[in-house]
Amino acid sequence: MHRTVTVTLTRTVEVPLEPLADLANTDMHGEDLANADLREANLSGTDLTRADLSSANLARANLHGADLTWADLDSADLRGADLSGADLTTAYLDGAIVDDDTSITLPDGWKVVDGRVVRA
Repeated sequence: MHRTVTVTLTRTVEVPLEPLADLANTDMHGEDLANADLREANLSGTDLTRADLSSANLARANLHGADLTWADLDSADLRGADLSGADLTTAYLDGAIVDDDTSITLPDGWKVVDGRVVRA
């Protein structure tokens, strides 16, 4: 599946939003990625500020160093994902799915209960 994603304010390009996609260091600020299937995608260093990733499948995705400030990760599947070094400041994480293989440091005010991220 391909969807048009605006990567700068001056141009629009086609990027694949699919499992194993290589989107490292892409500017996806404010993009609507709700329900996207990004299993095992490389999103390292990507600007996902204010992006809607609600219910997105990010299982085993590489989000190392990604900027997720103000991102909506409501009910996103983060099982096995690498979010080490990711900026989750002010991210909305309610209901995100995690497991023992998820590399994540939750911001203050969040905790994991039965594999789901909830407000502490």
